[in-house]
Amino acid sequence: MAIRTLYAAPTGNVVPIATLAAHLRIDSRDEDAVLNDLLREAVAAVEDATRRRLLTQTWDESFDDFTDPLMLSEQPVSSITSVTYTDSNGDTQTLSTSIYELGKLNGWSVVRKKYDQNWPSTRAHEDVVTVRYVVGYGTAASVPDSLLKAVRVHAAWNHRHREGEPIPDGFYHLISPYRLRHV
Repeated sequence: MAIRTLYAAPTGNVVPIATLAAHLRIDSRDEDAVLNDLLREAVAAVEDATRRRLLTQTWDESFDDFTDPLMLSEQPVSSITSVTYTDSNGDTQTLSTSIYELGKLNGWSVVRKKYDQNWPSTRAHEDVVTVRYVVGYGTAASVPDSLLKAVRVHAAWNHRHREGEPIPDGFYHLISPYRLRHV
């Protein structure tokens, strides 16, 4: 099982507080803290349901060895920053980019060997291979409109229904085209 750690969090909101306030027809700034919490929850709900990160962020994911391919959990991947591993002597090494590439398998981003390359030997231990990679659509302007609308719908619903009523089906219809099924 791979272990994921957020290395660099996204900055800013995918939906500005003012936009959500206007969507809810709120004129004062009194509820900004509540709206910020609702936006954070809505983004988490969209990201969890779709298995996609909205804004640019960097993740470290560790694996027990080199397999081909290494399935990356966070999507959509824009680049691989580095692949490091613990060699059989216990030393940390950085894998040359001439050995691996970013690829796709059934819609999922993977790290795979380039043609006619081999993975190096690693120490027989857990978490000896770490891939650092960048995910997300980029800025809020690059996030698909349906996902932005889903964020607003989720936040607005929870603002109006603070007792925790189930999210309406419309939310799921908005995110449905973007849902990834785990391979």
